[in-house]
Amino acid sequence: MLVEHYQQAGVDALEIDDMDYYWVVEPPEWTDFQKEPSLCVGSLIDDWAELQRVLKEDIATTVDFNRLGAVLRAVSERLGRQ
Repeated sequence: MLVEHYQQAGVDALEIDDMDYYWVVEPPEWTDFQKEPSLCVGSLIDDWAELQRVLKEDIATTVDFNRLGAVLRAVSERLGRQ
């Protein structure tokens, strides 16, 4: 439904190539509000490559949900700038 909405608005493709590194708060820290979380660095390029591997090898892990989430956040950020 979300993709269809943006396709109807004329968005058929979205470039996020200029976005790569981002901050990550790892589980379970991302839901623990009793202390300041430590930050890690993620890479959209690495995330995308690993998601492509999942498609080819048909082997997924729970970490792939985090990778997909990062890509979706990047798409959301880019769409918000349009």
